[in-house]
Amino acid sequence: MNNRDIHKQLIKVRRWQRDQQVVQVQSTERAISALKGEIEQLAIAITQWSDARRALQSGIIKLNNWRENETHRNELLRLHERYVDELDGLSSTLEEQRTVLLEREKSLKQVEKLDEVRMEHQAEQLRSDEQANLDEWSGAQARMSRTTRP
Repeated sequence: MNNRDIHKQLIKVRRWQRDQQVVQVQSTERAISALKGEIEQLAIAITQWSDARRALQSGIIKLNNWRENETHRNELLRLHERYVDELDGLSSTLEEQRTVLLEREKSLKQVEKLDEVRMEHQAEQLRSDEQANLDEWSGAQARMSRTTRP
């Protein structure tokens, strides 16, 4: 396997890694967005339950309803805390994934640059070899021309 094939394969691998990382980042962003929506809904529900609790405490609703309301409110608060913790975890995961994505982008660009430099070097070497052949041929023609003059 020559260097060109190695560089092409390395570029393919780096692009695949970058694409996979992009998919992970997008998936995490969607999960964060969904969790934020859930958190907003829970915040609204908690506010409603808090309003209901105030109404209960003011004596509008019977004691049994107040206990049910308090239990449900506590469940909502625990769920809210769990979602916030999960959101924090996903946010840190997203940052890590973005860092990995940036590293893979850099790696891909480095490999592409190396391949470009190698290709330029090969082209320059080919031009140099062609020029050397032309110079050699011109020298040979000049020698023949000197030896075959009348």
